[in-house]
Amino acid sequence: MSEWNMIGHGWAVRRLKRELDSGQLAQSHLFVGPPYVGKAALAKALAREILSLNAVDPLRAQRLVDQLKHPDLSWIGLGEGESSVHIVAIRTLIHTLTLAPVEGRYRVAVIDDAHLATDESQNAILKTLEEPNPSTVLILIAWNTDALLPTIVSRCQVLYLRPVSTQVLQEGLVQRGVDPSQADLITRLAYGRPGWALRVVAEPELLERRTQRLVDLEALLSANKTQRLRYSEALARSGSEMVQETLQQWLLYWLDVVRIA
Repeated sequence: MSEWNMIGHGWAVRRLKRELDSGQLAQSHLFVGPPYVGKAALAKALAREILSLNAVDPLRAQRLVDQLKHPDLSWIGLGEGESSVHIVAIRTLIHTLTLAPVEGRYRVAVIDDAHLATDESQNAILKTLEEPNPSTVLILIAWNTDALLPTIVSRCQVLYLRPVSTQVLQEGLVQRGVDPSQADLITRLAYGRPGWALRVVAEPELLERRTQRLVDLEALLSANKTQRLRYSEALARSGSEMVQETLQQWLLYWLDVVRIA
């Protein structure tokens, strides 16, 4: 497990730590990578370090960041049942960033799922990037840069996170108290995604959901068009997160099939 309580991505941690220690940390960051690879964990780790700098009680500051309750931390993303990051949330965030920090030198703002921000939201984000408040650090999280305005990407320090190695992931789970045999199983199913692995540790029922998705996929292969449409409609009603998880799991399954073939 790397510094900042991260599993993997040690190169990114070292780079950000070096910039932070030298006082040359960029004001705008973009963390890019597949779902559950560790982008949000890295954003929280960076926020934890920034907001504990010169804090009267650094441990308290770090604990509040972990709980997303620090007064100088703003974290926004998709709302319940939403499929895009809307302008109302972005405008509220922008107003917050004009205010002086409550406890320290900086305010930190994280925009999760930035690739799902509406055009209006992205233009508002761009304006903030063009005229940044010196006491703010903005972190965008996205699956890829394709859906983002090129001008947003160009104004951020971009870090591309890739799946971590099997050894690093398994060792990280064991260090967190996971039984070695269980860590081995989770690691083999995680495909280098620390976020997914840690979520399974916290919610073991996710393994049952994964198995059910593969059962559904097998059934759909021999289903007729009407049955497939009904399944698609039911899946869509289950919410965007479930849709994303299901498609991701199916994609990884077919990648395994191709490798074996």
